[in-house]
Amino acid sequence: MDIFNSVKNFNCAPQLEASQNHCRMNSCFNKKYRTMDGACNNPFNPLLGAAATPYLRLLGQHFRDGLSSPFGSTLPRPREISLSLLSTKKSSFDRRFNTMIMAWGQFVAHDMTHNSLSIKMKCSVLGCDTLNPECLQISVNNTDSTYGCPNDRCCIKFARAASMCGAKIRNNVNQNTAFIDGSQIYGSAYADSDFLRNPSNNNGMLRFSSFDGQMFLPFHKEHCSDDDEDNNRNCEPLFDTGDNRNKLFLGLAALHTLFLREHNRLVKILKNLNPKWTGEKLFQFPDFAPRDFLGGGVDIDSILKSMMNTPIKKPQSGVSHRLIEQKLENIDDLAAVNIQRGRDAGMPPYNRLREFCGLKRAAEFQDFSNEISDLETRKKMEELYKNPDDVDSYVGLLLEDAHPGGLVGPTTRCIIIDQFKRIRDGDRFWYQNAGSFTKAQLLELERVSLARILCDNGDRMDF
Repeated sequence: MDIFNSVKNFNCAPQLEASQNHCRMNSCFNKKYRTMDGACNNPFNPLLGAAATPYLRLLGQHFRDGLSSPFGSTLPRPREISLSLLSTKKSSFDRRFNTMIMAWGQFVAHDMTHNSLSIKMKCSVLGCDTLNPECLQISVNNTDSTYGCPNDRCCIKFARAASMCGAKIRNNVNQNTAFIDGSQIYGSAYADSDFLRNPSNNNGMLRFSSFDGQMFLPFHKEHCSDDDEDNNRNCEPLFDTGDNRNKLFLGLAALHTLFLREHNRLVKILKNLNPKWTGEKLFQFPDFAPRDFLGGGVDIDSILKSMMNTPIKKPQSGVSHRLIEQKLENIDDLAAVNIQRGRDAGMPPYNRLREFCGLKRAAEFQDFSNEISDLETRKKMEELYKNPDDVDSYVGLLLEDAHPGGLVGPTTRCIIIDQFKRIRDGDRFWYQNAGSFTKAQLLELERVSLARILCDNGDRMDF
Protein backbone atom coordinates (compact mmCIF):
# COMPACT_ATOMS: atom_id res chain seq x y z
CA MET A 1 0.00 0.00 0.00
CA ASP A 2 1.51 3.33 -1.10
CA ILE A 3 0.14 6.26 0.90
CA PHE A 4 2.22 8.80 -1.04
CA ASN A 5 0.88 7.83 -4.47
CA SER A 6 -2.70 7.57 -3.22
CA VAL A 7 -2.53 11.08 -1.74
CA LYS A 8 -0.78 12.36 -4.86
CA ASN A 9 -3.42 10.98 -7.23
CA PHE A 10 -6.62 11.07 -5.18
CA ASN A 11 -6.04 13.57 -2.34
CA CYS A 12 -6.86 10.88 0.21
CA ALA A 13 -5.17 7.96 1.93
CA PRO A 14 -6.25 4.31 1.54
CA GLN A 15 -7.27 2.22 4.52
CA LEU A 16 -5.01 -0.65 5.59
CA GLU A 17 -6.58 -4.05 5.20
CA ALA A 18 -6.29 -6.42 8.13
CA SER A 19 -8.73 -8.73 9.85
CA GLN A 20 -8.84 -11.03 12.84
CA ASN A 21 -8.36 -13.90 10.40
CA HIS A 22 -5.26 -12.19 8.96
CA CYS A 23 -3.80 -11.87 12.46
CA ARG A 24 -4.52 -15.54 13.24
CA MET A 25 -2.89 -16.67 9.99
CA ASN A 26 0.32 -14.95 11.07
CA SER A 27 -0.10 -15.65 14.78
CA CYS A 28 3.38 -17.13 15.22
CA PHE A 29 5.03 -13.85 14.25
CA ASN A 30 2.35 -11.55 15.69
CA LYS A 31 2.52 -13.10 19.17
CA LYS A 32 6.21 -12.30 19.42
CA TYR A 33 6.99 -9.23 17.32
CA ARG A 34 5.33 -6.00 16.37
CA THR A 35 4.36 -5.56 12.74
CA MET A 36 6.02 -2.61 11.02
CA ASP A 37 2.65 -1.01 10.22
CA GLY A 38 1.22 -1.63 13.70
CA ALA A 39 -1.54 -3.97 12.50
CA CYS A 40 -2.50 -6.91 14.75
CA ASN A 41 -1.24 -5.27 17.94
CA ASN A 42 -4.81 -5.82 19.07
CA PRO A 43 -5.81 -9.17 17.47
CA PHE A 44 -9.52 -8.43 17.98
CA ASN A 45 -9.32 -4.95 16.44
CA PRO A 46 -6.34 -5.35 14.09
CA LEU A 47 -6.27 -1.78 12.75
CA LEU A 48 -6.37 -0.05 16.12
CA GLY A 49 -3.24 2.12 16.24
CA ALA A 50 -2.01 0.94 12.82
CA ALA A 51 -0.38 3.24 10.28
CA ALA A 52 -2.56 4.79 7.56
CA THR A 53 -5.62 4.94 9.80
CA PRO A 54 -7.55 8.02 10.96
CA TYR A 55 -6.81 9.63 14.29
CA LEU A 56 -9.12 8.89 17.20
CA ARG A 57 -10.90 12.00 18.45
CA LEU A 58 -11.52 13.00 22.05
CA LEU A 59 -14.31 15.40 21.05
CA GLY A 60 -15.08 14.79 17.39
CA GLN A 61 -14.43 17.07 14.42
CA HIS A 62 -15.34 20.76 14.47
CA PHE A 63 -16.28 21.90 10.93
CA ARG A 64 -18.52 24.71 9.73
CA ASP A 65 -20.72 22.32 7.72
CA GLY A 66 -20.21 19.38 10.09
CA LEU A 67 -18.34 17.47 7.36
CA SER A 68 -15.23 19.11 5.94
CA SER A 69 -15.32 22.91 5.62
CA PRO A 70 -13.13 24.65 8.21
CA PHE A 71 -14.22 27.65 10.18
CA GLY A 72 -12.42 30.71 8.92
CA SER A 73 -14.55 33.55 7.58
CA THR A 74 -16.07 34.19 11.02
CA LEU A 75 -12.72 33.95 12.83
CA PRO A 76 -9.73 36.29 12.88
CA ARG A 77 -7.03 35.60 10.31
CA PRO A 78 -4.29 33.29 11.59
CA ARG A 79 -1.62 35.78 10.51
CA GLU A 80 -3.38 38.56 12.47
CA ILE A 81 -3.52 36.39 15.60
CA SER A 82 0.12 35.47 15.19
CA LEU A 83 1.30 39.08 14.88
CA SER A 84 -1.00 40.66 17.47
CA LEU A 85 -1.12 38.01 20.17
CA LEU A 86 1.72 35.51 19.88
CA SER A 87 4.77 37.24 18.39
CA THR A 88 7.31 38.46 20.93
CA LYS A 89 10.88 39.74 21.03
CA LYS A 90 11.15 38.92 24.72
CA SER A 91 12.73 35.69 25.88
CA SER A 92 11.73 34.12 29.17
CA PHE A 93 13.59 30.93 30.07
CA ASP A 94 12.93 28.16 32.56
CA ARG A 95 16.37 27.26 33.88
CA ARG A 96 15.13 24.04 35.47
CA PHE A 97 14.94 22.46 32.02
CA ASN A 98 17.10 22.48 28.90
CA THR A 99 16.25 22.46 25.20
CA MET A 100 16.98 18.73 25.00
CA ILE A 101 13.46 18.31 26.44
CA MET A 102 12.06 20.13 23.40
CA ALA A 103 14.10 18.02 20.97
CA TRP A 104 13.28 14.78 22.77
CA GLY A 105 9.59 15.68 22.87
CA GLN A 106 9.56 16.24 19.12
CA PHE A 107 11.51 13.03 18.48
CA VAL A 108 8.94 11.00 20.45
CA ALA A 109 5.99 12.86 18.88
CA HIS A 110 7.38 11.94 15.45
CA ASP A 111 7.28 8.30 16.55
CA MET A 112 3.50 8.48 17.04
CA THR A 113 2.11 11.00 14.54
CA HIS A 114 2.68 12.11 10.96
CA ASN A 115 0.03 13.84 8.86
CA SER A 116 -0.25 13.24 5.12
CA LEU A 117 -0.40 16.49 3.16
CA SER A 118 -2.77 16.75 0.22
CA ILE A 119 -0.43 17.21 -2.72
CA LYS A 120 -2.34 16.48 -5.96
CA MET A 121 -2.62 20.23 -6.53
CA LYS A 122 0.53 21.83 -5.17
CA CYS A 123 -0.77 24.84 -3.28
CA SER A 124 2.65 26.48 -3.34
CA VAL A 125 2.34 27.14 -7.10
CA LEU A 126 -1.32 28.21 -7.07
CA GLY A 127 -2.41 31.80 -6.59
CA CYS A 128 -3.74 33.25 -3.38
CA ASP A 129 -7.25 33.40 -4.84
CA THR A 130 -7.34 29.72 -5.84
CA LEU A 131 -10.67 27.95 -5.39
CA ASN A 132 -9.03 24.56 -5.01
CA PRO A 133 -10.65 23.05 -1.90
CA GLU A 134 -7.41 21.33 -0.88
CA CYS A 135 -5.65 24.69 -0.48
CA LEU A 136 -6.36 26.88 2.54
CA GLN A 137 -4.13 29.82 1.74
CA ILE A 138 -3.59 32.10 4.76
CA SER A 139 -4.66 35.65 3.94
CA VAL A 140 -2.19 38.46 4.50
CA ASN A 141 -2.82 42.23 4.64
CA ASN A 142 -1.18 44.36 1.97
CA THR A 143 0.55 46.33 4.75
CA ASP A 144 2.23 43.20 6.13
CA SER A 145 5.94 44.04 6.30
CA THR A 146 6.95 40.41 5.67
CA TYR A 147 4.38 38.97 3.24
CA GLY A 148 2.40 42.01 2.05
CA CYS A 149 2.06 43.20 -1.54
CA PRO A 150 0.27 46.13 -3.24
CA ASN A 151 -2.79 44.32 -4.65
CA ASP A 152 -3.87 42.75 -1.34
CA ARG A 153 -3.67 39.29 -2.97
CA CYS A 154 -0.78 38.02 -0.89
CA CYS A 155 -0.94 34.90 1.24
CA ILE A 156 0.97 32.13 2.96
CA LYS A 157 0.47 28.96 0.91
CA PHE A 158 -1.15 26.07 2.82
CA ALA A 159 -2.15 22.55 1.73
CA ARG A 160 -4.78 20.59 3.64
CA ALA A 161 -3.87 17.29 5.28
CA ALA A 162 -5.19 14.25 3.46
CA SER A 163 -8.30 12.54 4.74
CA MET A 164 -9.22 8.86 4.63
CA CYS A 165 -10.63 7.84 1.24
CA GLY A 166 -14.42 7.54 1.42
CA ALA A 167 -14.73 9.17 4.84
CA LYS A 168 -18.08 10.92 5.37
CA ILE A 169 -16.58 13.36 7.87
CA ARG A 170 -13.07 14.52 7.07
CA ASN A 171 -10.43 13.12 9.41
CA ASN A 172 -6.67 13.39 9.17
CA VAL A 173 -4.69 10.23 8.54
CA ASN A 174 -1.74 9.14 10.65
CA GLN A 175 1.09 7.84 8.45
CA ASN A 176 2.85 6.39 11.49
CA THR A 177 1.74 3.78 13.99
CA ALA A 178 0.21 5.23 17.17
CA PHE A 179 2.56 3.20 19.38
CA ILE A 180 5.98 4.09 20.78
CA ASP A 181 7.74 1.60 18.52
CA GLY A 182 10.49 3.53 16.75
CA SER A 183 8.52 4.55 13.65
CA GLN A 184 10.79 7.57 13.20
CA ILE A 185 13.79 5.20 13.20
CA TYR A 186 12.49 2.17 11.28
CA GLY A 187 9.49 3.52 9.35
CA SER A 188 5.87 2.38 9.52
CA ALA A 189 5.84 -0.03 6.59
CA TYR A 190 7.86 -3.10 5.64
CA ALA A 191 9.08 -1.32 2.50
CA ASP A 192 10.51 1.44 4.71
CA SER A 193 12.35 -0.92 7.06
CA ASP A 194 13.69 -3.01 4.17
CA PHE A 195 15.00 0.17 2.52
CA LEU A 196 16.70 1.32 5.73
CA ARG A 197 18.39 -1.98 6.52
CA ASN A 198 21.97 -2.68 5.52
CA PRO A 199 21.77 -4.41 2.10
CA SER A 200 25.33 -5.77 2.20
CA ASN A 201 24.40 -8.74 4.35
CA ASN A 202 21.57 -10.05 6.49
CA ASN A 203 23.08 -8.89 9.77
CA GLY A 204 20.19 -6.84 11.18
CA MET A 205 22.02 -3.51 11.02
CA LEU A 206 20.68 -0.22 9.69
CA ARG A 207 22.35 1.52 6.75
CA PHE A 208 24.71 4.37 7.59
CA SER A 209 27.28 6.75 6.13
CA SER A 210 30.79 6.67 7.56
CA PHE A 211 32.80 9.79 8.38
CA ASP A 212 36.02 9.85 10.39
CA GLY A 213 35.32 6.37 11.71
CA GLN A 214 31.84 7.24 13.02
CA MET A 215 28.36 6.23 11.87
CA PHE A 216 26.05 8.94 10.53
CA LEU A 217 22.64 8.93 8.88
CA PRO A 218 22.76 7.62 5.30
CA PHE A 219 22.51 10.34 2.67
CA HIS A 220 19.61 10.31 0.26
CA LYS A 221 21.53 9.37 -2.89
CA GLU A 222 19.24 11.25 -5.31
CA HIS A 223 20.42 14.52 -3.75
CA CYS A 224 24.15 13.94 -4.32
CA SER A 225 26.08 15.88 -6.95
CA ASP A 226 27.23 13.99 -10.04
CA ASP A 227 30.92 14.52 -9.26
CA ASP A 228 30.64 13.29 -5.67
CA GLU A 229 33.67 11.09 -5.20
CA ASP A 230 34.63 12.05 -1.66
CA ASN A 231 32.57 9.77 0.57
CA ASN A 232 29.32 11.76 0.03
CA ARG A 233 30.86 15.03 1.28
CA ASN A 234 29.25 17.05 -1.55
CA CYS A 235 25.76 15.75 -0.87
CA GLU A 236 22.93 18.05 0.06
CA PRO A 237 22.20 16.97 3.65
CA LEU A 238 18.99 15.00 3.17
CA PHE A 239 18.91 11.75 5.08
CA ASP A 240 17.21 8.37 4.88
CA THR A 241 15.44 7.59 8.15
CA GLY A 242 12.05 6.26 9.17
CA ASP A 243 10.67 9.82 9.15
CA ASN A 244 11.33 12.47 6.51
CA ARG A 245 11.15 15.27 9.11
CA ASN A 246 14.57 14.27 10.44
CA LYS A 247 16.21 17.55 9.38
CA LEU A 248 13.72 20.08 10.78
CA PHE A 249 16.58 21.28 12.97
CA LEU A 250 20.07 20.01 13.80
CA GLY A 251 19.10 18.69 17.23
CA LEU A 252 16.52 16.35 15.72
CA ALA A 253 19.03 15.03 13.18
CA ALA A 254 21.48 14.45 16.05
CA LEU A 255 18.91 12.35 17.95
CA HIS A 256 18.19 10.31 14.81
CA THR A 257 21.94 9.70 14.53
CA LEU A 258 22.14 8.59 18.17
CA PHE A 259 19.44 5.96 17.72
CA LEU A 260 20.92 4.70 14.45
CA ARG A 261 24.17 4.12 16.36
CA GLU A 262 22.33 2.59 19.34
CA HIS A 263 20.54 0.06 17.13
CA ASN A 264 23.74 -0.99 15.38
CA ARG A 265 25.68 -1.07 18.67
CA LEU A 266 23.14 -3.47 20.19
CA VAL A 267 23.06 -5.63 17.06
CA LYS A 268 26.84 -6.11 17.27
CA ILE A 269 26.64 -7.09 20.95
CA LEU A 270 23.76 -9.51 20.36
CA LYS A 271 25.52 -11.07 17.37
CA ASN A 272 28.60 -11.77 19.48
CA LEU A 273 26.49 -13.26 22.27
CA ASN A 274 24.22 -15.23 19.92
CA PRO A 275 26.15 -16.08 16.73
CA LYS A 276 23.34 -18.34 15.46
CA TRP A 277 20.68 -15.64 15.53
CA THR A 278 19.29 -14.60 12.12
CA GLY A 279 19.48 -11.06 10.80
CA GLU A 280 15.70 -10.71 11.32
CA LYS A 281 15.94 -11.64 14.99
CA LEU A 282 18.89 -9.29 15.47
CA PHE A 283 16.96 -6.48 13.76
CA GLN A 284 13.84 -6.96 15.91
CA PHE A 285 15.51 -7.46 19.29
CA PRO A 286 17.01 -3.99 19.96
CA ASP A 287 13.53 -2.36 19.79
CA PHE A 288 13.67 0.49 22.33
CA ALA A 289 10.70 1.95 24.23
CA PRO A 290 11.46 5.39 25.72
CA ARG A 291 9.96 5.76 29.20
CA ASP A 292 9.42 9.50 29.30
CA PHE A 293 7.97 12.02 26.87
CA LEU A 294 9.46 15.02 28.65
CA GLY A 295 12.12 13.68 29.96
CA GLY A 296 32.08 22.48 13.49
CA GLY A 297 33.50 19.26 12.22
CA VAL A 298 31.79 15.97 11.55
CA ASP A 299 30.61 15.72 15.15
CA ILE A 300 27.22 15.57 16.88
CA ASP A 301 28.54 16.20 20.40
CA SER A 302 28.55 19.98 20.02
CA ILE A 303 24.88 19.94 18.98
CA LEU A 304 23.85 17.65 21.84
CA LYS A 305 25.89 19.55 24.44
CA SER A 306 24.46 22.84 23.24
CA MET A 307 20.91 21.56 23.80
CA MET A 308 21.85 20.25 27.25
CA ASN A 309 23.46 23.56 28.26
CA THR A 310 20.75 25.89 26.91
CA PRO A 311 17.71 26.56 29.12
CA ILE A 312 14.34 26.04 27.50
CA LYS A 313 12.12 28.96 26.54
CA LYS A 314 8.83 29.14 28.44
CA PRO A 315 5.95 28.39 26.02
CA GLN A 316 3.75 31.00 27.70
CA SER A 317 6.12 33.80 26.68
CA GLY A 318 4.88 33.53 23.09
CA VAL A 319 6.52 32.60 19.79
CA SER A 320 9.81 34.16 18.77
CA HIS A 321 9.30 37.04 16.34
CA ARG A 322 11.98 35.46 14.14
CA LEU A 323 9.59 32.58 13.38
CA ILE A 324 6.73 34.98 12.65
CA GLU A 325 8.04 38.31 11.36
CA GLN A 326 11.14 37.22 9.45
CA LYS A 327 10.70 35.20 6.28
CA LEU A 328 13.20 32.38 6.55
CA GLU A 329 14.13 29.86 3.86
CA ASN A 330 11.39 27.19 3.62
CA ILE A 331 9.78 28.44 6.85
CA ASP A 332 6.61 30.52 6.92
CA ASP A 333 4.98 32.09 9.98
CA LEU A 334 5.06 29.06 12.28
CA ALA A 335 2.26 30.24 14.59
CA ALA A 336 -0.12 31.16 11.74
CA VAL A 337 0.51 27.80 10.06
CA ASN A 338 -0.19 25.93 13.31
CA ILE A 339 -3.47 27.83 13.78
CA GLN A 340 -4.49 26.98 10.22
CA ARG A 341 -3.53 23.33 10.77
CA GLY A 342 -5.92 23.19 13.70
CA ARG A 343 -8.78 24.62 11.63
CA ASP A 344 -7.96 22.29 8.73
CA ALA A 345 -8.12 19.29 11.07
CA GLY A 346 -11.40 20.38 12.62
CA MET A 347 -9.84 20.81 16.04
CA PRO A 348 -12.44 21.81 18.64
CA PRO A 349 -11.97 25.28 20.15
CA TYR A 350 -9.99 25.84 23.33
CA ASN A 351 -13.15 26.20 25.45
CA ARG A 352 -14.29 22.65 24.63
CA LEU A 353 -10.87 21.22 25.48
CA ARG A 354 -11.04 23.02 28.83
CA GLU A 355 -14.39 21.38 29.57
CA PHE A 356 -13.05 17.96 28.60
CA CYS A 357 -10.26 18.44 31.14
CA GLY A 358 -12.61 19.45 33.93
CA LEU A 359 -12.07 23.20 33.77
CA LYS A 360 -14.83 25.80 33.72
CA ARG A 361 -16.22 26.72 30.31
CA ALA A 362 -15.50 30.42 29.79
CA ALA A 363 -18.61 32.50 29.13
CA GLU A 364 -16.49 35.66 28.94
CA PHE A 365 -12.77 36.24 28.58
CA GLN A 366 -12.37 37.05 32.26
CA ASP A 367 -13.26 33.39 32.93
CA PHE A 368 -9.89 32.40 31.46
CA SER A 369 -8.09 34.25 34.26
CA ASN A 370 -7.25 31.21 36.41
CA GLU A 371 -5.38 29.58 33.52
CA ILE A 372 -4.33 32.69 31.52
CA SER A 373 -3.49 35.15 34.25
CA ASP A 374 -2.01 37.99 32.18
CA LEU A 375 -4.65 40.73 31.80
CA GLU A 376 -3.14 42.26 28.65
CA THR A 377 -3.13 38.85 26.95
CA ARG A 378 -6.82 38.33 27.73
CA LYS A 379 -7.64 41.83 26.43
CA LYS A 380 -5.88 41.07 23.14
CA MET A 381 -7.74 37.75 22.91
CA GLU A 382 -11.05 39.58 23.33
CA GLU A 383 -10.16 42.20 20.71
CA LEU A 384 -9.38 39.47 18.19
CA TYR A 385 -11.92 36.74 18.89
CA LYS A 386 -14.98 38.56 20.32
CA ASN A 387 -16.36 35.27 21.69
CA PRO A 388 -14.50 32.88 24.07
CA ASP A 389 -15.96 29.92 22.18
CA ASP A 390 -14.00 30.97 19.08
CA VAL A 391 -10.49 30.84 20.57
CA ASP A 392 -8.37 28.38 18.58
CA SER A 393 -7.11 25.41 20.57
CA TYR A 394 -3.47 26.07 19.63
CA VAL A 395 -3.69 29.66 20.86
CA GLY A 396 -5.39 28.88 24.16
CA LEU A 397 -3.09 25.97 24.98
CA LEU A 398 0.02 28.01 24.21
CA LEU A 399 -1.05 30.95 26.39
CA GLU A 400 -1.98 28.99 29.51
CA ASP A 401 0.16 29.53 32.62
CA ALA A 402 2.42 26.57 33.37
CA HIS A 403 1.11 23.92 35.74
CA PRO A 404 3.09 24.04 39.03
CA GLY A 405 6.40 22.26 38.54
CA GLY A 406 5.94 21.86 34.80
CA LEU A 407 6.30 23.64 31.47
CA VAL A 408 2.80 23.40 29.99
CA GLY A 409 -0.60 24.57 31.17
CA PRO A 410 -3.30 22.43 32.82
CA THR A 411 -5.24 21.66 29.64
CA THR A 412 -2.15 20.59 27.69
CA ARG A 413 -1.04 18.53 30.69
CA CYS A 414 -4.43 16.81 30.83
CA ILE A 415 -4.30 15.92 27.12
CA ILE A 416 -0.72 14.61 27.32
CA ILE A 417 -1.57 12.43 30.34
CA ASP A 418 -4.65 11.04 28.59
CA GLN A 419 -2.63 10.28 25.44
CA PHE A 420 0.19 8.47 27.19
CA LYS A 421 -2.18 6.39 29.29
CA ARG A 422 -3.77 5.24 26.03
CA ILE A 423 -0.37 4.45 24.55
CA ARG A 424 0.63 2.39 27.59
CA ASP A 425 -2.67 0.60 28.15
CA GLY A 426 -3.48 0.02 24.47
CA ASP A 427 -0.15 -1.50 23.45
CA ARG A 428 0.05 -5.28 23.73
CA PHE A 429 3.84 -5.05 23.46
CA TRP A 430 4.32 -2.39 26.16
CA TYR A 431 7.50 -3.41 27.95
CA GLN A 432 5.90 -3.55 31.42
CA ASN A 433 3.14 -5.96 30.40
CA ALA A 434 3.24 -9.39 32.05
CA GLY A 435 5.05 -11.94 29.91
CA SER A 436 6.98 -9.39 27.85
CA PHE A 437 10.23 -9.73 29.78
CA THR A 438 11.62 -11.65 32.72
CA LYS A 439 12.09 -9.77 35.98
CA ALA A 440 15.85 -9.57 35.37
CA GLN A 441 15.34 -8.29 31.82
CA LEU A 442 12.85 -5.68 33.01
CA LEU A 443 15.27 -4.43 35.66
CA GLU A 444 17.94 -4.09 32.98
CA LEU A 445 15.55 -2.22 30.68
CA GLU A 446 14.65 0.15 33.50
CA ARG A 447 18.32 1.13 33.66
CA VAL A 448 18.19 2.45 30.09
CA SER A 449 18.21 6.24 30.01
CA LEU A 450 18.79 8.94 27.45
CA ALA A 451 21.95 9.82 29.39
CA ARG A 452 23.29 6.31 28.85
CA ILE A 453 22.45 6.40 25.13
CA LEU A 454 24.21 9.76 24.83
CA CYS A 455 27.34 8.44 26.53
CA ASP A 456 27.40 5.19 24.54
CA ASN A 457 26.85 6.80 21.15
CA GLY A 458 28.24 10.32 21.25
CA ASP A 459 31.48 11.02 19.41
CA ARG A 460 33.53 12.00 22.47
CA MET A 461 30.86 12.61 25.08
CA ASP A 462 32.81 13.98 28.04
CA PHE A 463 31.57 16.65 30.45
